[in-house]
This record gives sequence, structure tokens and C-alpha cells, in this order.
Amino acid sequence: MRLFGCWALIGVALVCAGCGGGASSTTTAAAPVVQEQMNGKALVSSSVTGHELAPGSHVAVAFGGDSALTFSGGCNQLRAVYDTVDGVVKLTEPPASTMMACDPALERQDAWLAGLLADGMALAREGGGYALTSADGATVIHLEAAPASAQPPKLRGPKWVLDTYAERGGNPKPVPAGVQPPTLRFDAAGKVELFGGCNHGGAQFGEADGFIDFRRVFAARRSCGAPADAFEARFLAFLRGAPVAFGWSGEGDLSLARDGAHWTFRAAG
Repeated sequence: MRLFGCWALIGVALVCAGCGGGASSTTTAAAPVVQEQMNGKALVSSSVTGHELAPGSHVAVAFGGDSALTFSGGCNQLRAVYDTVDGVVKLTEPPASTMMACDPALERQDAWLAGLLADGMALAREGGGYALTSADGATVIHLEAAPASAQPPKLRGPKWVLDTYAERGGNPKPVPAGVQPPTLRFDAAGKVELFGGCNHGGAQFGEADGFIDFRRVFAARRSCGAPADAFEARFLAFLRGAPVAFGWSGEGDLSLARDGAHWTFRAAG
């Protein structure tokens, strides 16, 4: 997958299971909810009124306690800061997004959902779930709690092993032959254990609004030969730059991106 910044870069993505396509005639909604009530809730569509979803697709939204909304129309995961006024959920900035290549219909669906949320959607309780209604009232997305398998992976704890990387605007490539894959492990104390492909090292990190800021990145200076040394230097330079956007692919892989370059890691326990 590729990631990009709409003004910056991606936000954490939501990994969702199940589908909620088709239209529904049920549009009854209860009283509006307030933002604090939604913190930590991950929802997927059970049906949509006024818009036909692409076959086999669904809408997913997750409300973060940091006032960030993560959402997907079926392809990429998008993230932006949002506000809720009088029950209306509205993005306060353009969303950052992952950049997976998808069927054009799903890419259009992502844009459709982002447009609705940018205009503002009324959020209300509906039976055992929720309903998001577009500003013009023509579209209602009926939502239910996402299953446990749909929750985003945990950044902290797992050992993340590099799977593919891509230079700015390039296609993903595997780790070069003869080079051990770099790894990252984030802990709850704001520290990172890293392996660059030759040397072990570490860093401090901060996480906010879908970005990771790596600070005080260091590694030993043992030489492992030209291929490994060069690849490690490239990896460390990526970490030492400006904050990187992070998000999740549909398989739960961790993706880091900045300025069109992206590095994708798989959890290895």
C-alpha cells in the first residue's frame, strides 16, 4: 500500500470486518449524541439509505479520544480531527489517508464519505446502533458496533518487521537481498527498540493525530558491508526526518509514510 498526505500524511487506519451494503428504508433516529459519548467507539455500516455501496463493501468509522475520526469507504483509511456541535459530526481539516490501490468504485466511495463528513453529518442513536445523516438529509448511514476483529492493531508491544518499502512515488519493493529486515518495537514508555538491518539501536517517540515523531534516533556503527550499510542509512534517515504518518493496511500491517515514501511492517510477535 502507499500513503500520502492531504496536507500532511495518513492517520491511523481502521481495520474492519463485515459488509454493510445496499439501501434501507429505515431512517428513524433518536436524540443526537455528544462527542464524549463516542470516544473509543468503532462502528461499521449495517445498511445505507440514499446511496448504493459498491458490492461487498462497507463504511467504517472510529471515534478517537484525541478528537480524531478514522473512517473508510471500503478502500483506504482516512483520518482527521473532527468536532461535534448540536449532534453534527464535522471534519475540521482535510483528511489524511492511506493510499492503497483499489477498485475505482471503492476509491470513489472513500471520496464520497469524506465529502459527507466534511459537510457535516448528524449523528444520533438508532436502536442498538447509530445513524449518520448527511447535511441535505438524503443519505443515512446505519451503523453498528464493529466486531472485535475489526479493531485497529496495537502499535505498542509487537515487533514490527519491515516487509516492503518504496521511495517517493515508487512501487513497493522487498528488502534487498542479503540484508536483514529492519525492525521496530514501540513500548508504553515512549521508547523504540530498533534494528536497522545491521545494527541495533533505539529512539524516543511521540504519537499524535496519526503521526509518529521519532526523536534521538541512534544505532551502533558496526559495518555489515555495502548493501546492508546503505540500506540501514536510508532507513535511519527516514526515521530521523520530520514526523511520519502511520496507519494500518487491511491485513493489519503497520505503514509509515512521509513525502511519498512509505515503509510497511508486519507484526512478528
